[in-house]
Amino acid sequence: MKKIILACSMVITMSLTAAATYAAPVKPIQFAKGSVGTTISGTFKGSNDAQYSLRAQAGQTLTYKLTSNRNLAQINIYAPGDRPGTAEALVIGATEGTTGEIVLPETGNYLIQIYQMRNTARQNKVVNYKLNVGVEN
Repeated sequence: MKKIILACSMVITMSLTAAATYAAPVKPIQFAKGSVGTTISGTFKGSNDAQYSLRAQAGQTLTYKLTSNRNLAQINIYAPGDRPGTAEALVIGATEGTTGEIVLPETGNYLIQIYQMRNTARQNKVVNYKLNVGVEN
């Protein structure tokens, strides 16, 4: 019994370590002084993703437009404190589209995740994307 518990705990520890190793670093989005928006470009491959944080106030409107090669990129936007795999996104681009706006429900750091769907991620496709993002009162 002790061997089974030890083996299970080792598998769980290795799984958590592997997940942490492959998590994308979260990059902050900052607007130029006096600007209400910016454009971010990037690349990722396969099941990797890109993650950005954006500080905003409750009641502000977040606008976004994501474009990519062959429309491979998708977007999710999470409320402050929420993360992929632990909470449902406020915006799920796969169902709502990659262009839109949302009135933000609370003040804090919103997480923007850019990823590709599983079928193309399994093919290890390269995604080149451009994200236009803005926040207005």
